[in-house]
Amino acid sequence: MASLTLSDLHHLIESNGGGARTFKARAIESGLDKIPLFDASSSNLNHGLVRFRGMVQDNGFAPQIYLANVNVINKETGETVQTVNCHFADRMPLLAETDSKWIMDEDRNDLMFGKYAQKTPICCSGLPGQTEWMSENVGIEDKLRNMHVEDSETPNIHVHRKTNEPRDLQLGQIVDFVGFVEVFKTTPEEKNDNAMDSSDFDYLIQDELEPFANLPIIHVVFYEQVSPLDHPLKNLSVDFASARAMTLEYLLPHVFGDNLAAEYLLVHLITKMRARQDGIQTGNFPLNLHNIATASASGSISDASRVAPGVFVSQEHWKEMHPNASANELAVHGLVSGELQVPDRTYVVIDEVTMDSGILKEQGVINVRHLNDIISFGELPFAIGNGSDSPDHSVGKIPVDFSILVLSQAKCMFDIQCILPIQSVSDYNVPSVASTTNKPSEEAMNRMRAYIGAVTRHEDYSISEEMNELLTSFFISQRKETSEKSLPLYTQEAFMLRMEIARTLTLLNGEQTLTLEAWNKSGEMEAERLRRRAVSTSSKQAADGAVGR
Repeated sequence: MASLTLSDLHHLIESNGGGARTFKARAIESGLDKIPLFDASSSNLNHGLVRFRGMVQDNGFAPQIYLANVNVINKETGETVQTVNCHFADRMPLLAETDSKWIMDEDRNDLMFGKYAQKTPICCSGLPGQTEWMSENVGIEDKLRNMHVEDSETPNIHVHRKTNEPRDLQLGQIVDFVGFVEVFKTTPEEKNDNAMDSSDFDYLIQDELEPFANLPIIHVVFYEQVSPLDHPLKNLSVDFASARAMTLEYLLPHVFGDNLAAEYLLVHLITKMRARQDGIQTGNFPLNLHNIATASASGSISDASRVAPGVFVSQEHWKEMHPNASANELAVHGLVSGELQVPDRTYVVIDEVTMDSGILKEQGVINVRHLNDIISFGELPFAIGNGSDSPDHSVGKIPVDFSILVLSQAKCMFDIQCILPIQSVSDYNVPSVASTTNKPSEEAMNRMRAYIGAVTRHEDYSISEEMNELLTSFFISQRKETSEKSLPLYTQEAFMLRMEIARTLTLLNGEQTLTLEAWNKSGEMEAERLRRRAVSTSSKQAADGAVGR
């Protein structure tokens, strides 16, 4: 079957009113894998059908008003054609061609009192941090078969900066889009001189969209949200015992041969945010591994100039803050992205080992505060008003679910409950980032990925009545013991941390009910971690005292 075109969609909408649904069925019949993927090299696909997987970066634009239907006439022959729907293009190919003989029929188009409709623009970006193995293993065709279909009156998508949003899409969500792409350039002078150009039906575009006018647009016919837990290797069978042993063996060299650090790192990899209530996040499990001496041992991360996004509403203010910015870098009414504006279930590594001593300047202080909010509360701050650099702004917060690992030489600068000093084993050499020594095969890597994905997707977990009584007795006895010994009182936070570790150990073993084995194992891990913390703190205090003398 030949490729589907915009004219095909217009014909379907005009003929039966259910054009988008029929169009989707025909796209599936033709083979969704034959629809080209949209990327930076797709400018030759103008007005063609494309696929795009993107992240919602900004959904704060006001609705965009456009002329719903137009009539055109051939200026040479007088032939008239009615364009039933202008929903899937801002510029109609029929009129935009330089040698076009078609113009708007002014007698049959009422620009003042004609029928207008709305589209809600959003800004989408490509997926941040998309790994090569993930791209290779994602089977997009099966997902698109069950995609939602918008009818002809609902918003379409302008992908990348200028995007029309289905109403259920939120910031940070990953979405698969199928629609028609538009790539055209308009200078500010051309926009002013041709405000009512007959080839451009986007007459009433708001000023807030002007900074994005030259970015690609995709008008979506159908789409589907992508779950962050929808693992591409979910259909691989998993032997939990062998996969767990293989994963721990793989992690071990990266933590200097420290078995306890490997166990904590695996638990940390699996945990995810499960609930939020009264400022408490169930499943939030940031981890700080320290005693890492050199940057080569910890690897490196990018230098983030801005970790949280901000909204700038004044072009003059943006110019004041960025006097050296070029014209195409000016962001007026859009959300300015930050390094941590990424989808849920993103794994974030904060490498303090690479930091040199110096003064933390204003933006650095803001970044540290934002990072601490994400670590402690699972919320990403973003500035509303004149941006976080300005005193006259307010701050909103977006709930996020990131797994955050902090690597440091001593205790990190953030408020993290689970802190573990690494004890290196001399037999293990730290592998470099680019090292291929003892690297598992791709088959083995996929088995470990499938294992982590399978454990992460588990939602069924329970605690028997017998185990519940044991846990209650344990908490009461710990409170009593610490009180009698005049030690810091055993806290609910410490109890919840151990509960989370025990839960994750249960799931890592392929079980859904808390076992005594997992509970005891969590106790052994926590006891050794706290012993190391005490030794590390004592050693630091002794060293500080020696320096003082």
